[in-house]
Parts: sequence; structure tokens; C-alpha cells
Amino acid sequence: MGSSQLIPLQAVERQIRLKTRAKGRQPDPQSIAEVAAALGEAPRRRDLLIEHLHCIQDTYGQLAERHLVALAREMKIGMAEVFEVATFYHHFDVVRDAEAEVPVKLTVRVCESLSCELAGARDLLTRRVTMLHKQIYVYPLQLDAMQKRSFLRALIEQTVDVSTHARFYNTITSNCTNELAKVAGLGWHYSWVLTGYSPQRLYELKLIPGATFEAAQQRALLTEPLASWNAMETPEFDHALLTELRSRSS
Repeated sequence: MGSSQLIPLQAVERQIRLKTRAKGRQPDPQSIAEVAAALGEAPRRRDLLIEHLHCIQDTYGQLAERHLVALAREMKIGMAEVFEVATFYHHFDVVRDAEAEVPVKLTVRVCESLSCELAGARDLLTRRVTMLHKQIYVYPLQLDAMQKRSFLRALIEQTVDVSTHARFYNTITSNCTNELAKVAGLGWHYSWVLTGYSPQRLYELKLIPGATFEAAQQRALLTEPLASWNAMETPEFDHALLTELRSRSS
């Protein structure tokens, strides 16, 4: 008969505590509450991980590490899986906790895909000059810092809305010009429909600077420079265009 060995009760309790102790970083109560609030009543299923990451990003403008840890706890999945998915997709902004102290209200992303590259300003402007023989006017708008921020934010919000709620293009009631006028809050005017009159209207609203409208129109004429830049590659064209516009507006 083999000999038996007595093990102290305290040692057994210690082994149990070690085995049941949670491993890795643990979420704090505040982060758990914030993640739960962002997800609301949505199911915590594993296949909804990307949707839940979007909810947190939309709520806080970024994905702080502490929120990812709390999300793993909330969904009862491994932290490695949450971090792997969050860092794989470019549209998620994963930041360290020290960098997430100031909430991000707006993130602007610049598309660098081939389709956006092909639809750049170079082709849009130079083809109207060289193929359609049009006169091209580019008017600088006179906006203060607050107006610029408000207009940009409203324009981005409208763009996001179109991406989720499709609208039909209408050459009279929903063309490029009157949609911009709506975003800018400029009110109704016939020039937003008869778009050839829109520069004159913007001048009357004191949004286009100039001693007279004729002087402003002459300064905005870019036909000859655009024709001379036709052979440039896109980066050189963009640089030349911006340099010319800045010199004219200064």
C-alpha cells in the first residue's frame, strides 16, 4: 500500500486561486460601462465583432486599447482576436490609452485608390480645355476659419449620408451646384439651378472677393495655364494648380 501525503489546506486554496485568476490585461469598470453604452442592446455575438468595433469608433472617434480590452470581455472572446481584427482594417484608428485622452470628433480620410486617382483634378480640368475648348474659371471663396470648418464638416456629413442613403441625381433640383449651396446654407436662388449665374451670386453674397465682379472673373480665369500643364503628371499638376491659386488669392 502506497504512502499518503498530507497537503496543507492553505496550499490547496493557493493553487485554486492561481488557476482561476484571470490572465492578461483586465478591463476597468469605466471602460466596460462605456463599451456597453456604445453597443446598446445589440447582441454580443462573435460574428458582430466588426459592427461592434464600428459602434465604438463612431462613438469615440477612435479605438482606445482599454475599450478593446473591455469589448473582449463584453463579447467573451480573446483579446488577441479583437486586436487582430481592429488593426487589420485601415478604417479603424487604434490608439494607445495615453493618446486617447482627447476624443476625436471628426476624422478625414483621403482615398488613394486607383479609381480616385483616375478621377483627379488634372483630367477634369485639362480635358475641358483641350477637348471641349471651354473657358475655365476657378474662384477662391472668402471664408473665415469658422466658416471653413462648418462647411467642410457639413459637406463630409452629407457625403457620408449619401453613402448610406442613396439619392437620385437631378440636373435641376439636385445638381452639384445646388447641393453645395444647400450644404453651405445659402438659401434658394435661381443661380443654383441656372448654374452659369452662381459666381455672380456668390460675389453678391461677398463670398468671392474683388473690387468688381468683372475683376474677380478675370482673376479666376485659368484656361491658358491649364492648357500649358496638360502634359504634366498628376503630382506636378496638383502642385502647379495649388501654387497658382494661392498666388492669385494672396
